[in-house]
Amino acid sequence: MEPLDGVRLTAEVGRVIGERVGLMGATARGESRSTYFLKGQSGEMVLKVSPAGTAALADQERLMRLVNGLRARGYPAPEYLGAGRVDEVVFTVQRRLPGQTLEPGPGMACYRVAARCRGPARPAVAGLAHRHGRARRRGLLPPRDDAPK
Repeated sequence: MEPLDGVRLTAEVGRVIGERVGLMGATARGESRSTYFLKGQSGEMVLKVSPAGTAALADQERLMRLVNGLRARGYPAPEYLGAGRVDEVVFTVQRRLPGQTLEPGPGMACYRVAARCRGPARPAVAGLAHRHGRARRRGLLPPRDDAPK
């Protein structure tokens, strides 16, 4: 992925979501250095970027519909505001949720997240953790960096 052109990117993000935004900087951890904080007229947002492949934008738009559908049913999911493309970068923008990240650290198993999850999202997160563990056992994911020695 090419280095980000912050001016062009924030201009396109602003056009897509309908408000002027400013790039505040990268998140402290996680997301493979592809997640940034934005400040807009309506508050803080999260910008996620990825390389633009053949179906990358369509995939992100599908993800937005799925997550917004979960949110409409009461799941504690972020509100996606839009998605777009600048050169070889596809992006999504979501409102920043209050609170802290459930992930205990980069690359740590998501079963820990499931154990801490409460409310209507618990069954979905527990299912994700189960599939994640199964994929790791089959060698489809790298070994946990927090595994007992």
